[in-house]
Amino acid sequence: MMIKRGIFFLVVAFAFASCASSNKIVYLGNNGGSGSENGNSANVKFETTLQPDDNLIITVTSSEPTLASDFNMLYLTAQGSQVMQVGANTVLFSYLIDQKGEIDFPVLGKLKLAGLTRIEAEAMVRERLVKQIADVGVNLRVLNFKVTVQGEVNNAGPVSVIG
Repeated sequence: MMIKRGIFFLVVAFAFASCASSNKIVYLGNNGGSGSENGNSANVKFETTLQPDDNLIITVTSSEPTLASDFNMLYLTAQGSQVMQVGANTVLFSYLIDQKGEIDFPVLGKLKLAGLTRIEAEAMVRERLVKQIADVGVNLRVLNFKVTVQGEVNNAGPVSVIG
């Protein structure tokens, strides 16, 4: 009888010692008050910063399209002729952030974007362009932004997202 109790307590002690909280696992852990502790992940906000080797599309708009056209890269077909819209057979040219964290933007020259968020980079480009175009609009998208999907889903793994 004493041996059975000893084995029972040993099994119970082993069961408690082998369990770990899911908060100790980094990718499931608590983000320090980000709203996920209550199971409400809709309140979690995450903003990435631009870094070297990011591919960016920067579109400049204005009420006067001819002023903005100098700042926009061309959309080209595989044969090299200009097109107005991106179709199935087009190649989209982008800005690549170099190892110094800069891009070479038309007319403005080198712009250091690494370390900025997408919103901050848009604001910086807009500030520089307002001297050239009064009613300028800037739209910046990251082409190589990826997230990793985990769990019981059809296609787990990295997924490209235009950010």
